[in-house]
Amino acid sequence: MVAAVAAFPLLAGRLTDSLISILSLSVVSLPEFVTGLILIDVLALRLHLFPANSSIRPGTGFFEALPQLVLPALTATFVLLAYVTRLTRAGVVEEAQGRGELPIP
Repeated sequence: MVAAVAAFPLLAGRLTDSLISILSLSVVSLPEFVTGLILIDVLALRLHLFPANSSIRPGTGFFEALPQLVLPALTATFVLLAYVTRLTRAGVVEEAQGRGELPIP
């Protein structure tokens, strides 16, 4: 859904399109462990939103362990979202160019 919203304006070649392309390409280019380390640094160490470790003791309930599970899930989601954003944007721009709604660069 976020990818569709990001590709929706059809601003090929404009500042918004360039920023979306650069951000998604940089996230796709980084290995997942680097993305995880960046998220740990920002969300755990600087903003103190989540714990920096994800060690869960056996017998811990799901809702007690939930804060430790957020950062790994967010890392995997962030990387896959970048792929989906790039593919959606490319498909929307290609379709718009085929219909003549966007000039072909």
